Order: sequence, then C-alpha cells, then structure tokens
Amino acid sequence: MKRAAKENELQDAAAAADALFSLGLREAQLIASGLSNSNRSEFASGLCASVLQFVWKLRQKSASHTWPLRKCPADALEKYSGLTQRLGESFLVLPLSQSGFLLGQLYTALLPDDVRKNLGAYYTPPALVSRLLDLVTSCGFDWASGRIIDPACGGAAFLASVAPRLLAHSKEKRPLSILED
Repeated sequence: MKRAAKENELQDAAAAADALFSLGLREAQLIASGLSNSNRSEFASGLCASVLQFVWKLRQKSASHTWPLRKCPADALEKYSGLTQRLGESFLVLPLSQSGFLLGQLYTALLPDDVRKNLGAYYTPPALVSRLLDLVTSCGFDWASGRIIDPACGGAAFLASVAPRLLAHSKEKRPLSILED
C-alpha cells in the first residue's frame, strides 16, 4: 500500500515538473520570438547554460560532492534568473534521462528555424531509447562484450542510456577498468 502511494506521489511530482517545464518553455519561446536570429541563438545557449549551472549547483548540495562543472561555452543569463530557476527545478524532479531530453528540447525550440533545420537537431525521447535498447537486448546483444556506436550523439540519449547497462554487465569492478572495458 505504501509503495503504491509512493509511486503515485512520484508520478504526480513528475507530472507537475513536466507542466512546469512546459510553462517555462513557452515563456522562453515568447522571449526568443522577439529577438533577432543571432540574439536568439545566443539566448538559447545562454539559457541552457544557466539551467545547467543551476541544476548542477543544487545536485552538488544534495549529493555532497564538489565536482566542478566544466565551463559552458555560452555565458549564463543573469537577466532571466526566475525562468532559469523554474526550468531547473523541473529538471531536479524528473529522471536524468528525461531532464537531458528536455534540455535538448529547450535548446532546439529556442533556435531560429533555419539554424535548427541546418543542424538537423532532433533529440530522441527517452522512452524510445529505452524501447530500442530493450529490443537490442531481446535480440541477443551481449552487453558484456558488445560494441556500441552512436554516430549522431547530439544529446547523448543513447550513450547515457547505454552506460548503466554496460556498467551492470562489466566484468571489471574498479572505476578505471570499467571505463576501459
């Protein structure tokens, strides 16, 4: 009984976070619509950098680690701190794979149409990645010795989902050996 209540609570939190993200995305799109193409690309990069930095700092506190975040190629946008906070808080509730996907969605939705089309920017939804990896497994793929190639690797949806499977099937137990494996 308690487990079902906990699952319902998690589903409700994820639904609320998804709605919060949708509202933040719409707000960001409205801001971007009033910008020139070059400023719009800069806004997309800066907002995503701001959200990443916000989420990273909060995850550092909750996980008690001090791993630094690499310097983002775009400067964070201080002007939109409320929007950054709302989007970041939605990412904290959602699973990491969903958060990564939505960050890619945020970025591509804010880019000028011609830039998005030229990049061929499309991020694979986590549910589709999971299903495809389940199909690969059911076809007999050996996660302990198989090789994985992700030629597109835009948002790393496949690589991020493959990594835990490779880790679970690794013959090695030391971190460096697992990475080499």
